[in-house]
Amino acid sequence: MLSLKPIAALLLPLILTAATPQIWFCPLDPLFRPEVNYGGSPEYMDLFNSTAPWTNAASHTNVFKIYPQWIGSATDADLQIQFADLIRRGMALALEYGVLTASDQCGKGVEGFGGQTLLNAALRIQKNGGTLRYVAMDEPIFFSTLYSGANACQWTVDQMAANAAANIRSLLARFPDVIVGDIEPFPVSPANWLSQYQAGVEAFRGALGFPLAFFDADVLWDSPTYLTDLASVHKMLVSEGVPFGIIYNGNPYDTSDAQWIQSATQHMLAAELNLGSPDLVIFQSWHAYPKKLLPESDSDAFTSLIGSYFRRRTRLLSFIRDSTVQGWLVSPDDGQSIAGASISITFSPTGGSGVPAVYTLSGDVPAGTQSMVFGARVNLECNCSGTADFLVSGFSLDAGSSGITTRDFANQLSGWHFSTTGSPAPLVQIEGASLHIVAQPDQSVLLNSPPIPFTSAVPYTFRVNAQVAPESSGSGYFTLVFLGASTEISRVRIPFAPATLSIGSATTGPDGNYEFPLPAIVSSPFQIQSTFAGTAGDWPAQSRVACGRTPADTRGFGDGTTGTALECAPPRGH
Repeated sequence: MLSLKPIAALLLPLILTAATPQIWFCPLDPLFRPEVNYGGSPEYMDLFNSTAPWTNAASHTNVFKIYPQWIGSATDADLQIQFADLIRRGMALALEYGVLTASDQCGKGVEGFGGQTLLNAALRIQKNGGTLRYVAMDEPIFFSTLYSGANACQWTVDQMAANAAANIRSLLARFPDVIVGDIEPFPVSPANWLSQYQAGVEAFRGALGFPLAFFDADVLWDSPTYLTDLASVHKMLVSEGVPFGIIYNGNPYDTSDAQWIQSATQHMLAAELNLGSPDLVIFQSWHAYPKKLLPESDSDAFTSLIGSYFRRRTRLLSFIRDSTVQGWLVSPDDGQSIAGASISITFSPTGGSGVPAVYTLSGDVPAGTQSMVFGARVNLECNCSGTADFLVSGFSLDAGSSGITTRDFANQLSGWHFSTTGSPAPLVQIEGASLHIVAQPDQSVLLNSPPIPFTSAVPYTFRVNAQVAPESSGSGYFTLVFLGASTEISRVRIPFAPATLSIGSATTGPDGNYEFPLPAIVSSPFQIQSTFAGTAGDWPAQSRVACGRTPADTRGFGDGTTGTALECAPPRGH
């Protein structure tokens, strides 16, 4: 599968430095939520058995978080079992809660509200033998000051903080040891969300008389800017003296336990390989998956994700010398070189028009699917805006025994639907057997195939044959949309990014070193990435070297090119 992360994001510095983050765990309880038409895991209560098979994961978990619905509707018997086991395991109890109070004017039915019942929730915890240690506020800044949907309040941050503080003070008057922090989503609209969050953090300090104990990121992982946004939020929180947490979860459109865990793992690795560790790590789901929580030895069980986080960390460094990529793999945990490890070497252009490739994504067709649509979105239906330049020659869905479905441009745009915005309009034209789309940040393109009947709930592989220019990163995505009888069920996205092509592999020697002769590479500038995929006991690691050519002298690069010299940036690795 191609690496689809934007090049600019991959080159971020390592900015998060917590040596041992505080670990939180929050699986979705089994209560049915009619508003989303699903409940959580039927294995939820099995976690609180003294012989439950998550000993290793539990030993690393500092805090167990629950939802308002659970404390409101679970039986006393279940709460008593849960709280007693958390105390036995030495885990603190956290409650995620909407702390704002709605009025006749606004807030009714809006997430983040309901704070007038916060004290009652804490009293029920106490009644059943629990000790509430943390309250994680459910996105009050966003939902009361930035949200613009039905019953929006559009308050100032001072109005927001004053409203929440009334309910928090009532709680603290009865339970003075409770620690209060915040959760907020990003990136969101409008564009001033970061400055608004900083103003909200400061408003809470003023209204409560103490700073927030943490600020947790509910990351919109589909956004092409999420890594740079995480870096920006962390920088802001450092300036405010507030610890930073990241919620590691899957995608709402994942259709199985294994797919959700795979998505969550990818998000976790992307964040920490590029940024390092935050102060708090929160493994949490409010999605339909994962249903499977146990045993931790199963890779598609939620508790396995906690265990995988505590593998030995590794560090991979690389550089280019004499047309050879060289480097070494070590463990910063114990200073040991890692021998016998396979290092994959990939090439990707960082300029020009990119290279042709097959972009691939696998999953399961969701139940209830009646038809599907292939398509693309440019600066539309996404938290994205940028320059796009790509050619796409075809889409396919391989459903195994259920067959392969393809759509291409052999008949040009006949049978396809597309719409554009912007003046002048973006370029949408057939070139040979491909569709070429070029758009600026203020232009958008929607491309859809006609709905294709498909009703088999089976595993699939989605492929897109395309050539994407590096400048397209962050401007949109290729998509496969699953439709029910009358509405969209879910969609999967492959973000626009230049293809990453494998050029070979090397094996580390006894001292952890490796080297690999680079083949003829004529596209410039480019990036060479070395990757250690990790093992059951070791974290993955990656290192990148960005290179270009200058007319400095006449040395070649093994590709017949003369009159240029290869210049490479200092290595980055983690």
